[in-house]
Amino acid sequence: MVIALILAMASLFFYMRKKSVEARSVLRRLEEGDLKARFEIHRLDEFGELMLDFNRMAEEIEKLVSRIHATERTRKQLLQEMGHDLRTPLTSLKTSFETLQIHYNRISESERNELFNVLVREIDYFKDLIEQLMTIASLDEPHFKASTEKIQVQDILSQEVHYRQSNQNHLRWSFNSSAPDSAVVLGDSHLILRLIRNGLDNAARYAQAQVEINIRQKENDLIIEINDDGSGADAESLKSFGQRREFRGRKITKDGHFSLGLGSVIMKAIAELHNGSVALENIQAAEKTKGARLTIRLPISSQTT
Repeated sequence: MVIALILAMASLFFYMRKKSVEARSVLRRLEEGDLKARFEIHRLDEFGELMLDFNRMAEEIEKLVSRIHATERTRKQLLQEMGHDLRTPLTSLKTSFETLQIHYNRISESERNELFNVLVREIDYFKDLIEQLMTIASLDEPHFKASTEKIQVQDILSQEVHYRQSNQNHLRWSFNSSAPDSAVVLGDSHLILRLIRNGLDNAARYAQAQVEINIRQKENDLIIEINDDGSGADAESLKSFGQRREFRGRKITKDGHFSLGLGSVIMKAIAELHNGSVALENIQAAEKTKGARLTIRLPISSQTT
């Protein structure tokens, strides 16, 4: 019995020593940046279960790092693109100011008014571009930020719609909610607010007379539908919605202002950072386009208060 006990202890010692060497090797590979380092599991005893738990943790770390790298790449690409876009309004502003300064007395009143209108549009465009830059600069992985919180999306939508009902009298705004109050989203409230505002602003920009917002719960998701009664989106806009393009020409919107169409890119980035999605489609009725529908899907938090 003594000999058997000694042999068992020796076997355990060498087994533990082998696993200790393997553990140091795996940890060293992780420290050197090899996030795919894992234990090789040959049997599911207590040590095997422990190594299996470690491997699962390592997989979560690898996924987290990959998401952070993807987020950083997206942010850098957007900032680089928009940095180039800043040159266009600055050049236009400089040219218009120089024209007014040098040739003010030579040009007609109508031409001066047109130059002033161009200046106003460029300043508004420039302001919007700066705001988008600030939003992109704040993009991060929301599930791993200290600012992660539970967000009542219904309350945000209600407040935004009420504000627009009071300040955008040329449009009728309606808000319908069938989602329970307990349906909250986990994430960054600033980014969720920007996501919603971009969607509402886009609908207001193309609506003729009415914007309708519906929010409901579908399984474990909040579904937000923003409908406008405009002419609908063209095929190119539907195809490129949420996608960055190597060349983006500026478009003049219904109100005469310039737009780069970056709103959908920002909305998609924010939704995906919260494990959600956005989609744009035309509303069809009697074989005719009756407007456009933006659908935002956000997962409901399973955490309890």
